[in-house]
Amino acid sequence: MTVCDLPATPAEFTPRDFLQEVPPVRAWSEWLKLAQAATTFEQKLGLLHVGFDVETHVGGKLAATDRLKFYFDAADGWTETSSFRYEGLLWSQEETYHVGHDKHHNALKRTVSEQRQQLARKAFEMLARHYFKPMLHWLENANHRDRDEEVWMRRFLLDPAFLFIREFFAIERAGVRNLTERYRDRSPSEELVVEFLLKLPQLLWSWQEDEINSYDSAETKAGKERDNRLAAQIVAAAKLWIIEVLADLGELDLLTKWLVTDFDEPCVAKLEEIALRTKLKEHYHHVQKDRPATTIDEACFAGSEAAWLLKKRSLLVRENGRLREIQYAERERDEAAERVTRLTRQPA
Repeated sequence: MTVCDLPATPAEFTPRDFLQEVPPVRAWSEWLKLAQAATTFEQKLGLLHVGFDVETHVGGKLAATDRLKFYFDAADGWTETSSFRYEGLLWSQEETYHVGHDKHHNALKRTVSEQRQQLARKAFEMLARHYFKPMLHWLENANHRDRDEEVWMRRFLLDPAFLFIREFFAIERAGVRNLTERYRDRSPSEELVVEFLLKLPQLLWSWQEDEINSYDSAETKAGKERDNRLAAQIVAAAKLWIIEVLADLGELDLLTKWLVTDFDEPCVAKLEEIALRTKLKEHYHHVQKDRPATTIDEACFAGSEAAWLLKKRSLLVRENGRLREIQYAERERDEAAERVTRLTRQPA
C-alpha cells in the first residue's frame, strides 16, 4: 500500500481526535500483531522502542524469551549495511528514500538496506539498555559466594538467553560478530555490551556444580545431576568462546588469575590455536614472505597476546610448583627438627 492508496483524512479530524485513543500495548502477542501489520519505517522504529516496556506476564517466561530472541534476531548484522542488502543487488540499484534533513537543511536519503540497518541498530540499542545494562549491573555487584547468586548463575547458564548471546557474538574470520571492528567507532551502547562480555570470564571460571545433599529426594538428586552435567558442558564450550572474544578485544590478560589452577587443556589448546594464527610479515619479521607462526616463540616475536599469555602461564605454573615444593620441604624440615628436639630432650 502506498500513500496514494490510503483513505483521505476526514476534514473533521483534529489533534484532539488523534489524542483520544491512547491505550498502551497490553501484551507481547499484541505487540507482535502490530509489528506484523506495520508498513512504515517510523511505525517499526516506534515499536522497537517500546517493545521492552510491554508486559510479558501473559505466557510468562516463554513470552519474555520470545521477545529477547526477536530483538537478537532483529539486531543481527547491525554493524554492516551489506547485511541487509538483497543478494546480487548493488548499492546503486537499491531504492532510495528521502528521510529528512540534516542540521544544514540538506536532504537526507537512505537506501532500503540502510533503513533496515537503522532498525537493526535500534534493536541493538534496546537490547543494550533493557537487557545488557541490568545484567552488567548484576555481574559488577555479584561476589559469587552468596547462595542466591550461585543459583542465579546456574539458571543463567542454562537459560536460552545465554545461547542467544553466544550466537549473536559468534566468532567469525573477521572477528566477533556484531561488534564494530574499530573500538574508536563504538557507540555508548556497544561499549556497555563490551563491558558485559568482559565480565563473563569471572562468571564462567567461578561456576560450581549445584551441591547434591544427602537429604535431597531421588527426583531432586536426578534433576541436579542432569543440570550439573548440562551446565558443565555449556561452561566448557563457553570458555573456549570467551577466550576467542577476549583475544579479538585484546583483553586476554583478564584470564591471568585462572592460569595456574583453573586453566584446563582445552583452554590451553585454544590459546595455542589463536597464537599460531599470528602472521609473520615480510617487512617486519625477517621472513621471505608472509606466513603464519609455526611455534609459540615465533608468535611471541610477532606480538601475539595469546602466545605471551601461554609463556606467562608456563612461568606461573613452574614457579607455583617450585614454591609449593619448597613449602612442603620446609614444613617437613620443621617437623623433623621438632621430632629431634622431642626425642633428644633429657628426661626430667
